[in-house]
Amino acid sequence: MSQRLELYLFGGMQIRYNEQWVTELVSRKVEALLVYVACNQRPYPREVLADLFWGNRLQNRAGGNLRVALNSLREKVGPFITADRHTVAVSQQSNLWVDMLTFEQLLRPFAQ
Repeated sequence: MSQRLELYLFGGMQIRYNEQWVTELVSRKVEALLVYVACNQRPYPREVLADLFWGNRLQNRAGGNLRVALNSLREKVGPFITADRHTVAVSQQSNLWVDMLTFEQLLRPFAQ
């Protein structure tokens, strides 16, 4: 069985990983981080994400919070998060499904 991550964002956020519901992420910000990188589907500089989610903290403290968040995500949905020293993204080779992205795709023909 290939690994699959499903994000249900309509009607309250739910995460399903390999047909199991994920309920124990460290915080709402960790959930928001996952949704942000999954929905935008491009790499983000670590500094940008740290500032976006922990901008009220000193830069080194925000970076530390981002590291903790990424470790939490790796524990729960490991192969779907790619992070190096500079960027964070959702793996483009992953089997990811997001209800909002599917909805946007379905609406695209009507937007023209």
